[in-house]
Amino acid sequence: GGRPGDLERVERFIHVEWKRRGCDIEEWGPNRLGIFRDAFEAVVQAFTIWAPILTTIKREYDGYSEHLAKENERLLIVEGRLQSIEKDVAEKVYHIRKEAEDELARGLIESGREAVELHKELSALQAQKAASDQMLLRETEARKALQDKLPDTERQLQLVIKGYNEQLKDAKKMMLATGASSMSEIETRFKGMVQVQAMWDLEARLVEEKGVVQEHANELQAKLIGTRNLLEQERALSMRAREAMEGLEREVSRVLRFLPAQFPEVDTLAIKGGVLTLQGEGW
Repeated sequence: GGRPGDLERVERFIHVEWKRRGCDIEEWGPNRLGIFRDAFEAVVQAFTIWAPILTTIKREYDGYSEHLAKENERLLIVEGRLQSIEKDVAEKVYHIRKEAEDELARGLIESGREAVELHKELSALQAQKAASDQMLLRETEARKALQDKLPDTERQLQLVIKGYNEQLKDAKKMMLATGASSMSEIETRFKGMVQVQAMWDLEARLVEEKGVVQEHANELQAKLIGTRNLLEQERALSMRAREAMEGLEREVSRVLRFLPAQFPEVDTLAIKGGVLTLQGEGW
């Protein structure tokens, strides 16, 4: 058996060792466990009747404590490795995210620049087309005026030719009547008859005007062909600009689909001045 004095000694041992080792009631550790292990050993030695069962109980508790200590050491090692792995993964995720964002920003900037250049080219072509339209309008009006004038000119030419033929018939009659051998002889005889020369001059002038009208008509035809070519170029550039804008919209849509899954902290995406801007709690 054991005596109450032994119990008091064990309790005093626990109290003294607790203060000497500076243990805290809120903390668990080797010092605190060591105090109660020594106290339990003292109880086994003091209470000899209970010594066998108490020794067995102590052996089991000590074995399980050692097992827990080894498991704790192993968990600390695993926890350290996990922290190192988490750190490596976080660094890799950061670099992958940054590379993806940089690549995306470069792609959007290049698409934006291409769209701006195409817009500039399209604006230049539109201005050129507007100038060509004005020129074509003026040339069309001039051509219409010439075409309106052409029938009168042709009628005047027909009248001149008719008059010339009549004068020629009269001249032949004069030649038969006077016995002259040529028109120059008739002109020498009848100097006052200057209408023939006037008719010839008028005919030459009308022929010349007709040639000028035809030349203007040819120039207008050439300008019309040039204007059609400009319109074809404008259509091609408009198509390229539209394809570039559609490509940019698809890229932005892809980004908007990609961001919520990969970067939930991003709320909105915007392009200001050709620069990608990400907005959200983490940005």
